[in-house]
Amino acid sequence: MRLRKLILTIILAFALVLNTVSLGYSLASSQLSTIITYGLKTTFFVYLFLLSARSIKQSTSKLHADSIQHISSLLCLSTFLLFCTAIFPDRPAQASQPKNKALDGVWYSILVLDIFAWILAFDIPQGPSLHYPCSLIYSEKIIEKTTNKECGNVCGVVGLYSKLALISVRRLRDLFL
Repeated sequence: MRLRKLILTIILAFALVLNTVSLGYSLASSQLSTIITYGLKTTFFVYLFLLSARSIKQSTSKLHADSIQHISSLLCLSTFLLFCTAIFPDRPAQASQPKNKALDGVWYSILVLDIFAWILAFDIPQGPSLHYPCSLIYSEKIIEKTTNKECGNVCGVVGLYSKLALISVRRLRDLFL
């Protein structure tokens, strides 16, 4: 899990760098609306980056699950909003005007990184595995004492019903194999 959280932090670091570049470019072009937009996005990605960097060292289930749920919900909202703004133009008249291609390329790169980060954060397990092999928990001597070695009578019940069930299972097996 730590490797996944480290990869998530690296992806968010790249997105933060791209947002900072976009903020610097919008400061140079001195358009107030883009400065505010990229300033808020950069602040948001700083928060996500710090949150994911903090979650790398968390080892308890509760803290880990809370951090991952928080990161994935914020990334889900961010991805949804960025994707909607990618599909729908601001105004119909603005769609026909020439746009700044440099910021558009960076913006779509941020969208792709955001989608990858959301998928990765959503896929990180939030708790321990539900199945552990017995050999990792118990010694071989204990496993040998407790394991049932008979294939035909697993539950230990002897009777007409269990014999009929065993015969029908063998017939089905012979039919298909």
